[in-house]
Amino acid sequence: MTRGRAFEAFAALGLRWPRLVVGLAIVLTALAVAELREFRLEPDISRLLPQGREVHVFRELEERTAGGRSLLVALHGRDLAEVEETLQTAADRLRGSPFLAEVLLTRSQILGGVAEQTQVSPLRQMDAATRDRLAARLTGERRAALERTLEDLASDPIGGRELAVNDPLRLREVLGDLAARALPIPLAGSRFVVLAGGETGVLRLVGRRPPYDADFARAMLADVEARLGTTTYDMWGGYVVAREQATRMQHDMMWSSISSSLLVGLYLAWALGSLLAAPLVLLPTVLAVVWALPLGGALFGPFNVIAVGAAAVLVGLGVDFGIHYLARYSAERQTAPHDAATRATARGIGLPVFLGALTTCGAFLSLTLGEFQGLAGFGVLLSLGLVLAMLLVFVLLPVMLRPERFAHLRPPRSRLAAGLERLAGATTGRVLGAVLLAAGLAGWILTAQRGVDFDVDADALSAKTSAAADLRVRIESMLGFSPLPTAILLDPDIEPATLADGLERLRAARTIAFADGPQRWLTTPQREAAVAAFHAETAGWVEAALRDLDELGFEPAEFEGVLRRFEGLLAADPGPVPARYQLDDRGRTRLVAFCYTPHTLRSEGAWHTFSDQVRDEFGTRAEPFGSFALLGEVRRLLLHDLKTCALATALLVVIVTLLMTRGHWLGWLALSPVVVGTGITLGLLAILDVPLNLANFVAVPFLLGIGVDDGIHVANHLRHAAPSSGLGDTGVAIWRTSATTALAFGSLMTSAMQGLWSLGLIALIGVLACYLASLFVMVPVVRYLRPCHGDGTG
Repeated sequence: MTRGRAFEAFAALGLRWPRLVVGLAIVLTALAVAELREFRLEPDISRLLPQGREVHVFRELEERTAGGRSLLVALHGRDLAEVEETLQTAADRLRGSPFLAEVLLTRSQILGGVAEQTQVSPLRQMDAATRDRLAARLTGERRAALERTLEDLASDPIGGRELAVNDPLRLREVLGDLAARALPIPLAGSRFVVLAGGETGVLRLVGRRPPYDADFARAMLADVEARLGTTTYDMWGGYVVAREQATRMQHDMMWSSISSSLLVGLYLAWALGSLLAAPLVLLPTVLAVVWALPLGGALFGPFNVIAVGAAAVLVGLGVDFGIHYLARYSAERQTAPHDAATRATARGIGLPVFLGALTTCGAFLSLTLGEFQGLAGFGVLLSLGLVLAMLLVFVLLPVMLRPERFAHLRPPRSRLAAGLERLAGATTGRVLGAVLLAAGLAGWILTAQRGVDFDVDADALSAKTSAAADLRVRIESMLGFSPLPTAILLDPDIEPATLADGLERLRAARTIAFADGPQRWLTTPQREAAVAAFHAETAGWVEAALRDLDELGFEPAEFEGVLRRFEGLLAADPGPVPARYQLDDRGRTRLVAFCYTPHTLRSEGAWHTFSDQVRDEFGTRAEPFGSFALLGEVRRLLLHDLKTCALATALLVVIVTLLMTRGHWLGWLALSPVVVGTGITLGLLAILDVPLNLANFVAVPFLLGIGVDDGIHVANHLRHAAPSSGLGDTGVAIWRTSATTALAFGSLMTSAMQGLWSLGLIALIGVLACYLASLFVMVPVVRYLRPCHGDGTG
């Protein structure tokens, strides 16, 4: 059985068992629609990376700070008393949430390590001026402080007694809040984190699960919002971002699916001149999308942000099979009944359609060869959808075209396609072909010289406008720093003075707002000398205070406990560096300083500036580490995977094309449209300064697999056509498939996600460039060379 007969036998399924085919399609579609709710998207890029050193460190640091699972809630009120009451009430309500692991309310809870440092060994955390004031209070000013406490006790027996018992020497006047002093903004006098002015207080909530579980993020935020009720508040954190991104991604997926289907359907209705024929051509592809998404999600999901465009891509590519099928069928139907026309159509276009699908699937499956395995499932998803679309065309269309109303479909005609074909044969067309050829060559040369630019900024994948980003800016403005820390990994033998002085210079330069790290546990000779001098100056202060209390009429025994506890606190050694500030990095211990920058480092340029300033202070002994360290790994993987996927796709394209033409010279020419079209596309990207990113870099291998289809169909037609004949129904079909593919990819340009927008732009340019090259470069060259090589029917 020849290859054409094999496609004919497969297409005959719809002729033999039409009711079974339709019934099975209805049942499978109902099941797929029911399962679509299980389709999941993964916004967390790190989960799609190979789980190497960078991802391990990122996850470990994220767990240390619970930064990924934190939700900051800023509550507003008229004054300090109202804000404190609001904070306490909100915390009580939120502690009943099944979604929250912790509700952090007090300063010590929220400030974390910064507060811990000041409580473990406060004398070593004080600046010189505070130590001097404390020494003065414990010595020369001691008696005067006790006399004022006695006056307060006389004027207010209840409140004065509480002050006298807990702080007879009024040390709070000297020390204040050491933890609060480490922050870049003043706080109101409260045990809660209340900003100066007393009108805004902050809660920190820690979720039970990571925010990138979008369903959990939605449920948790809904619960938190319900418990906060009518309280005026702002929220920001990974959960807010995840909810917004998931909502936008699902909206974009739905909208791109609907818009691409509508655009393609309307175009087909106009091009085919039939409101009935257009839905028939589109139906197999729509069913393929509905089947492929839940099946692919169950087998290979969750998918990342570019999967949002999967439906639009499948609509644009899958409908090509129906267009080629209907173009050939309508021509065959002019002289043959339905069954014969169906069999002839399957024989005539089965092989080129299959080979076109093979190259496109090869482009998709090339993603499985890269290191960025998060895209492998996406490539399989697209291949699955494309295969389903092709099979459904050959099985369903024979059933749907059976009614007599389709017996008189008009032969495929397109004035635009015919006009462009005539132009290709004219002098102007040959000039245009030469221009396209030169542009493609120039594009490849420019790409070879300048390379491919990759943008790993997080903003390249996010929406053009973002409510979550606006909230982040507002929270940072209120706090005076970004609540998401950036880590600096340090050698454990770094000199304490070097670390402390370097962090202080970074703070003074506004590179960081403050640092939560091991520097306060790592003592220096200068600090120890200052502490020793303090103890020498204040030696015996407790006994002296007890004598003063006795002389002033107090009962010394009531106060000895609190004075001895403070004495012990001043004498406390900081102890070893807590585990929080140590990291096992491939068997090597590193110290970690968590630095809070004035603003979130959102761009690659800001990250490089921060990294350079850190290295200027600490040299190679320090490694800045944050999300951009992860994105640097993304850049490396993207470049590696682009080369791997492009080479694999190009090799497959060449092999398939030459196999189809059996090594005929037309096979080599069939490659010219994709070579020229890809060169033009890459050249325009370089000129327009449009970089590749995680969402759009797949356009390059996709373009190689998709762009060769026109050349394959033109070569298949010209192998058997008379030297003077035109492209006929093949020319109409390749124009229509190029138009529908361009419309589908163009629909991605309506996406709010910038990465998808650029993916649509690149694919749109590439598809149109490949079509023009097939018409103005390939066809004239074939007509010129054919007299030298014969008709090519061998």
